[in-house]
Amino acid sequence: MIKDKLGDYRKIVLRGDIVLTDFLDFEEQKEIYAVKNPNIDLYLDGGYEGAERKRALIGYLDNSKLNYDIVILQSSYDPKFGEITHRNVLGTIMAFGIKRNTFGDIVVENNLITIFASREISEYLINNLTMISRQRMNWKIINEFVQIENKEVIKTINVASMRLDAVVAKAINCGRSEAVELITSGLVLINHKECLSITHTVKEEDLLSIRKFGRVEILEIIGLSKKNRTIVKISVKH
Repeated sequence: MIKDKLGDYRKIVLRGDIVLTDFLDFEEQKEIYAVKNPNIDLYLDGGYEGAERKRALIGYLDNSKLNYDIVILQSSYDPKFGEITHRNVLGTIMAFGIKRNTFGDIVVENNLITIFASREISEYLINNLTMISRQRMNWKIINEFVQIENKEVIKTINVASMRLDAVVAKAINCGRSEAVELITSGLVLINHKECLSITHTVKEEDLLSIRKFGRVEILEIIGLSKKNRTIVKISVKH
């Protein structure tokens, strides 16, 4: 747990050194801010704008010389031989016994797979992650990654309850059975963590990442309608 390491981070910084963390998920990023004070700088970066998983730099820093030691790996694949999903890529990497906090986001779009990795595992991935879903990978290191810009729509929905399947169905305008299929197939993340429970209760400020669709942020639970349905304000990014 990151919060268990905060004391050690402070000691390292106080003796004049800089802390570079592993990749942090959404909850860990919130926890890491506890180490910040007016005398200690804290910066987060995941390798591109809009990154979900990020590394933190902590110390007395010159923000013009920040180095997060993130290597951006990219390979193309041929959809004629089958689509490759985020789940396929993640599963293949984890099968090597690589810890999840040593690499950040995985982006699969436009027949390209992009992995944001710590420098210490980048060479291993290049040499060993040669096949994903029976397709050969040819990794190259790129200097910059720009994701396709997402359009944001703010809207209000009403749901029978804040169950995950109900919220997903209303947010992306699909049937309840389709929402259930997305969730149980592992295609829905809540605050960057997989959730397979259709009955999970969604809360304000939760961020839902729905593969092949986009992101839904719960901005506000406004209240109940006259028909006792929950009115929710959401942000949708396709």
